[in-house]
Amino acid sequence: MNKQQMLEKIDAIYDARVRGDVPGMCACMAEGATFRFAGESAMEDGFRAQDAIAFTEAVRALDNGIAMTRVDRQNALAEGNQLAGLWKCTVQFPGREAFTTEIFNLWSFDDDGQITDLTEFVDTAKLKSEMAAVADQAKSPVA
Repeated sequence: MNKQQMLEKIDAIYDARVRGDVPGMCACMAEGATFRFAGESAMEDGFRAQDAIAFTEAVRALDNGIAMTRVDRQNALAEGNQLAGLWKCTVQFPGREAFTTEIFNLWSFDDDGQITDLTEFVDTAKLKSEMAAVADQAKSPVA
């Protein structure tokens, strides 16, 4: 699989993510595909997951908890059946202001061109603070 083919699959997933189309996101995934957050475990804790989880479970949780309204690829490098890339994304947590953040992903593909794994590096400090703010809003009585 070449770099352009991998990017086309990833672009299709992000297009589906912006539309909130979970089945569309999952269409490019191999059976048993996994997702995991890399780095500090705050994001895993927020999604009640440890280590790699089923991709379908991860995208449902992300789609339900974080709106993604824009995705712009900054760059990407491919080697073998893997692609690493940097994206700028505009995201919004419920009841919070939208903001732009960077996401670095490592995507793995099988020989049939389906995605088998996504490892995501995110700004865990910013996202953890947004998750805490949403939790605090949920605890506060509405005036």
